[in-house]
Amino acid sequence: MNSYTKTKLALTAAALLAAIPSVQAIPSISGSIDFNGLNATVEITGATGDNPFLTGTGFDFSDGTNIEVAQGASGTYAGLVGEVGTISDFSFDPLGGGINPVWLLSVGGFSFSLDSILNVARSDFSLGIEAAGTASGTGFSSTPGTFYLSIADDGGITKFGFSAGTVAEGTSVPDGGSTVMLAGVALLGIAAVRRKLS
Repeated sequence: MNSYTKTKLALTAAALLAAIPSVQAIPSISGSIDFNGLNATVEITGATGDNPFLTGTGFDFSDGTNIEVAQGASGTYAGLVGEVGTISDFSFDPLGGGINPVWLLSVGGFSFSLDSILNVARSDFSLGIEAAGTASGTGFSSTPGTFYLSIADDGGITKFGFSAGTVAEGTSVPDGGSTVMLAGVALLGIAAVRRKLS
């Protein structure tokens, strides 16, 4: 093979390597999101005794399941302020299996599924939970996160407010062939220098 043919083959190989589509990593969800209830009240279920805040085991959002993204949404959720969604009834003591999803937005397919209860805080007039789970959204990888819900007695009407936050785990981005392409270009350069020296 003459040097012209070798050079032509090497350039063709380098062009083919460069044409290989790069593999893109699916981004994780990051940031936090807060919700307001839209004319919704909540009933604490499973209570024994006079005070449901101290003995309740679940939440019933039957008076209205609509929620609205509040100010302060950040990261992936930043552009969703004012969007609406729904929240599901669930028991937390015990959780009794995952709740999929505990909340769901009508835009972007964003949702959060509960996997386990981390903490329950009770007082005479409030109840709060912290739970681990998975945040999901169209075009994003499922991302571990934490769900917070707090309920307080407000003048005899039990109103709810809660927020859900996500913490994205680090993900590595696949190479996509750029290292192979650079190695090919380097080999072409070495071959060219070698020919000139010969």
